[in-house]
Amino acid sequence: MTILVLVADGAHARLLAAHSQASDLDDWQHFEHPRSRARNRDLTSDGPGTGRGSAAYGRHTMGHEGEPHRHEEEAFATELCAQLDAALPQGISKIYLIAPARFLGMLRKAISKHAKKLVVKELELDLVGADNRAIRHHLPQFL
Repeated sequence: MTILVLVADGAHARLLAAHSQASDLDDWQHFEHPRSRARNRDLTSDGPGTGRGSAAYGRHTMGHEGEPHRHEEEAFATELCAQLDAALPQGISKIYLIAPARFLGMLRKAISKHAKKLVVKELELDLVGADNRAIRHHLPQFL
């Protein structure tokens, strides 16, 4: 019986494992997605257009400044969920998801039906930089 804990944000993730319901968490895998933290101009080949508003003076951009980052975070969520699916044949009995609210929503959209059935708890917390003991403290005493 292996219990997985995915701790993630939009650019970093850790997959931790517990081998019994009361055991400590061990590092299993680490993931990085640096494009989620890249500057907008590095993620797009063409900048947004500009225009003049009739009600205001000056110019303003006509684009969606957060779109490239959101797209990269969604790609990272999809990649992480594929890693969960790849781990399922190894006897995974439960999955815990820990991520900030926005990224947790992306994980919910990307997770497969089979992996979703194994998710027993989701926590809207940013713990990707926390040590394993601190993460374990946020989980039930018996996983």
